[in-house]
Amino acid sequence: LVFDKTGTLTTGNFIVSELNIVSGNENEIKTIIYNLEQHSSHPIAKSLCKVFSNHNDALTLTDIKEEKGISISATIAGQVYIIGSSQIVDSNLNHDVFLLKNKQLIASLKISDELKTGTENVFKKLKRYQTTLLSGDKKDKCHDIASVLDINTVFSQQLPDDKINKIESLVIENATAMIGDGINDAPALEKATIGISLGNATQIAIQSADVVLLNNENLEQLP
Repeated sequence: LVFDKTGTLTTGNFIVSELNIVSGNENEIKTIIYNLEQHSSHPIAKSLCKVFSNHNDALTLTDIKEEKGISISATIAGQVYIIGSSQIVDSNLNHDVFLLKNKQLIASLKISDELKTGTENVFKKLKRYQTTLLSGDKKDKCHDIASVLDINTVFSQQLPDDKINKIESLVIENATAMIGDGINDAPALEKATIGISLGNATQIAIQSADVVLLNNENLEQLP
């Protein structure tokens, strides 16, 4: 059983535990974050839009580009902004999301998510299966969750293509179920022996799955 993390094992409702302003006005930065993330369907992007919903003044964005699982960028008033994971910045900050203006770091955020209710009990019922966490999130966060749930194997910081390749190699060895909910999971769901998605997943994930669990509040239907 191969699990995505965000929105599958966890609620996908992120909170900002820390906003670090390196340069610029805080309100302006929040407005820029809101406007950039409006153009992404990633769970973190959706959560940041909720968090910064009071800073929703519309800005004019051009040349919008999203690199799935990594970042989204756009030009605003002649300045190039990019927001994304640690892969876009050379920084020792133990933060999760970074905002750059013309390639210079101007803000970073720490965000946190929590396991869905009852996930530990669900995993106790899955003991006879090999369990794997396959996530785009950082190594430490993945290993923390794997430790709590007693997951056998962890692959962290995985891009969409990485997920596909990993599922393809696992399917060769054993019948493999992939459980995921996001756009990044859809190709991997198709490659798995059985693709399992959730009722509130992205439409492409639902279309790519063989099984859809209608209860998306927890994973109790999975066993």
